[in-house]
Amino acid sequence: MSTWEPPTGPIQVQPVHPVQPVQRGGGRLPWVVALLTVAVLLAVLALWARSAAGDRSAEADRLNQTAARVNAEAKELGAGAGNDALSDSEGTRQAVTDLTTAIEATFSYDYTNLAVTESAVEKYLTDGARCVYEAMFSEVRQLAPQQKIVLRSTVRNLALTRLDGDRAEALVFVDQVSTRTGTNQTAGASGQFALAAKRDGEVWKITKLDFFNQPLVNGEPTPSC
Repeated sequence: MSTWEPPTGPIQVQPVHPVQPVQRGGGRLPWVVALLTVAVLLAVLALWARSAAGDRSAEADRLNQTAARVNAEAKELGAGAGNDALSDSEGTRQAVTDLTTAIEATFSYDYTNLAVTESAVEKYLTDGARCVYEAMFSEVRQLAPQQKIVLRSTVRNLALTRLDGDRAEALVFVDQVSTRTGTNQTAGASGQFALAAKRDGEVWKITKLDFFNQPLVNGEPTPSC
């Protein structure tokens, strides 16, 4: 019997403190606050990883590097240099709305109708993001029907960190609930990741997914392409 557990979330880290909702509109403060929150969270996790065990020093170094990068992005965002996310409120609102829809559609599935998720993947994911996604969810197509799994993903916050014409970058906080309907077992997870996207006609498509080198909920390493 398979012991495989569904990938209920891209990241198994739980936020240390609640994150205040990001406003889906203009103004730079919400994005700066969101990025600084993540930078602090990653720094705390790095300190914990380094003190917990010597063999986790590499993980601590990765988290520190990511924290430094996110902190630098926050400072750049605060300066407001060449970033339409600070000035184009309508473009920002549309990108946030579309990317939220894309994430919730592609990171959710119902074992009774996997075709809905596959259609969303075709519509919203491309390039490296499609490759990483396929590596993460390849087992779902085979095992979800056996284990009668339903996964619901909800974007809690999406902070658009950069908007440059038809290109965008964002930081995402997501909540997920996985249910095995056969046994009525439910598990929840929360996490964060970064993405890059491009506008293709009227549709924003995700081109890159960055899980900050954190392991998946099932313990497997984050795939790379």
